Order: sequence, then C-alpha cells, then structure tokens
Amino acid sequence: SGNRDNAQAERLRGWGPSHASENGPAEKVVQTRTYGEILNDLAKDLGDSAGQFGEWASKRADDTAKGLSTTYRPTWSLSFYLLLLDVRTCANCTPHDLETLRLLTDAASLAARAMVPSDVRSQRVDVNGVSCLWMWPSRFAGPADAPAQLLYVHGGAFCLGSADTHSQLTCQIARRANIAVLSPDYRRCPEAAITHAHEDVINVYRYMAEGGASTVGSQGGGSTAEGAGGPVPVAVDNNNYSNSNDQTNVQPLKLLLGGESAGANIALAVALKIRHGRVPLPQAQGLALMSPWANLVDAIERKLPSWEENEDNDFVLAGLAQLFATWVLAAQKYGGVSAKDDAKRIAALGKEELLEIARSEDVSPALARDLSGLPPVLVTTGSCETLRDSQLALVERLEKASVQVQSELLKDMPHAVGLANFAASAKCTGPMDVVDRYARFLDECCGIPYQEPVKGGCCCGLQ
Repeated sequence: SGNRDNAQAERLRGWGPSHASENGPAEKVVQTRTYGEILNDLAKDLGDSAGQFGEWASKRADDTAKGLSTTYRPTWSLSFYLLLLDVRTCANCTPHDLETLRLLTDAASLAARAMVPSDVRSQRVDVNGVSCLWMWPSRFAGPADAPAQLLYVHGGAFCLGSADTHSQLTCQIARRANIAVLSPDYRRCPEAAITHAHEDVINVYRYMAEGGASTVGSQGGGSTAEGAGGPVPVAVDNNNYSNSNDQTNVQPLKLLLGGESAGANIALAVALKIRHGRVPLPQAQGLALMSPWANLVDAIERKLPSWEENEDNDFVLAGLAQLFATWVLAAQKYGGVSAKDDAKRIAALGKEELLEIARSEDVSPALARDLSGLPPVLVTTGSCETLRDSQLALVERLEKASVQVQSELLKDMPHAVGLANFAASAKCTGPMDVVDRYARFLDECCGIPYQEPVKGGCCCGLQ
C-alpha cells in the first residue's frame, strides 16, 4: 500500500517517473495530465480497494449467515438456542489458525472454573511431568476415599482444550456419580503425535492403578481448594509410576476410563492397548465415550449422511474437521509438527496419504480389527452431530464384537453437549441428561448405587 500511495502522490503532483539525462543525474520530467485523468486513476485505485473490502465483507457475511442458519427446535430453550448460534457463528467466523483457536478455547477455562459448585473439591498433581486435575465430592476427604476413580480424557479435536476448560463437566460427573475424576493435560497435536497423548494417559492411568490418589487430599497432607477457588498444585513422587512393568504395587481399585470427542478416541485407544496386552495394566471396569471422534477416515472422506444433514445444526463443521484431522495426521506421520512453520509440508500431504495414516488403529480406534474383550462401553451421541453416523457405526461394530455396549441417541442435541450442561433448563434437559446418563453408567459398572445429587449446589439451577 505504501508504493501505491507514493504513486498516487506522484500523479497528484503531475510528476512522472525519473529519467536519466545524458549530462547529469536523473531528473523529473513534467507530464501534462488533465484533472479528469487524475480523478480516473484515483477512482480506479479506490475501486480496487473497495472491491477487496467487498470480497472480505461478503465472506464474513456468508460465514455469519452460516452460523445463524440453525433452525430453532421445540426441545431447545431460547438460551440454549442462542448459545448454539453463538458457538456456530464463532466457529464459522474465527480465523482458523491454531493460535487463535487455542486462545478462544483456553479463555473458556476462566468461566468453567467459576462454575465449579461448592460441594466439589479439586487439586492439581504432577504425574511424570503431566499436570492433572483431581475433582471429587467434598463428602470425601480425598479421591482415594471415593468408591471409584475415573480417568477422564478431555476433548478438543486433539489440538485444543485442557483439564481446566473441561472442569465444569468433570466436576458434574464427579458429583453426580459420587466418584473421583482425574483429568490429565496430555500432549496435544500437532506439536505432538496422538501416540504421545497415549503415553501420557497410560502413565496417569498407571499412577491411579498404583494408588496415587492416596497422596491427594487430607490423607496425603496436601491442601485442597473447594468450589471455584481453584486447585492448589501439589508435587507427587512419581518414581514408581513411570514406564514400569512391575505390577507388585498395582491395587485392585475400581478404575474407569472415559472422555468426550477426541478424548473418547484416546480413551478407546488406550483401552484397546490394555486389552491386547500392549500395556500391562488392569483393564478399566467401564469405558464411557461421549460423542466419540474415533474415526478420522470419516473426517477426511465425509461420505456419511450426517455430515450434510447436520452441517447447519452442529458446530463441528466440515472445514474445521478437515483442518484438525490434517494437523493430527501430519503430526502422526512426522512425530509432531508446527501448524505455522510446517504449513507447506502439511499441505503437501495428499488425500490418499492422509487416509492411509487415518486407517491406523492408533489414530482411528473405531476401525480396529478386533474390538472384542473390551469392558462394558457407553456411547452417547447427539442426533444433530455431523459425526453421528460414524458413532453409530462404532456401536454396531462393538455389538458384533460381543462387547456389552449401551448407546443413547439424544434428540436434537449437538456434539459433546455435556460441555454445555450449565445451559440445561426445565425445558431443555438434554445437556444435563447426557451427564446423568454418563454418571449412571459409571456407577453401574462399579456396583455403586446411583444417588440423585443434592439440590442447590449446581450452577445450572436444576440440581
């Protein structure tokens, strides 16, 4: 633009370009130009700029219109409808670069922490360099006193999110199932491969299996924080939990495994590694998968009907799914990449190469050759999800493999709606229904009588 402005200034002064004379340095040659010619040139420049702005404004308007295109459904409350419109518009209009997307999702952790009810306690621990967040009902002195422990793997398209951004969900699972929940900040794509996330989750699972919870809460002498006050980090001696195959310390605890979206993918992959003996640890007593994104081939091909059917209903947009899947698959191929610095290398991966990587069991556990031998599984799915059909296909494969599987198709609900449980109301119960269904399944797997939560402690006003 600076060169263009200089050129305009030259034209306004009536001066043309420099010409070298035979006898000396370059000198300006005066050109005879009419005001009409000058005005025509200015109009052309303004027209070019206006055209570029018009294209930008038109695209933003189109993106906003896509976000606002969702049709209101009678099962939704007005507040839930407005929340969905807001998230969809943000997903459409936000620049799709990793830094911006992470800033937006990480900002949600502030609100999430503020919505943790007063009857839930929390504490951070470090397990072999993996920061983790414990949540447990305050009726227990510490997580070791709870009748069961859930390792919850947060979602976020493998690239976003943290234990903090999901704390409002994990605290509700803890209080409704009356169990302790541990959520790790595993290594995320694209800087790390999915298998690096598996390693982190397995190490945390080993820590739980070897009684790591006994060091947390009043039993371990550490401080805890209640409600929204925030967790107090505590150092944990993890020498016995790192890369050890010695099972002498493993205790017969009631352990559970679960997650939502990409976290459900990782949870399923880890359960399969344990099932096939690749990880010598006790199998979880239950595997709870909320809106699992466990088939990345589907994200590349997008052939299933739910992609087109729910493009205007869900916030998992085709373009975003393609972008995240490409980052994840590139990270798996190269052992980690930079979305910005390695953009050319990522873009060079062709569709067939991406599909080949996506067919790996580590990346798409829903496509594993053998799903048999898994513990009881719960799969919850929203009928308005773009990923709906791939999740229903997973349920069918689990049933054919003789796995005890329970599934729930939530009417009119989008992807991972349990994250919006705070938006539940007497009219729109779906966002909390899925959390209750999740909690009931976990208790059932461990033989724990399900107890309705005490009213008054929950931020959503229902319980």
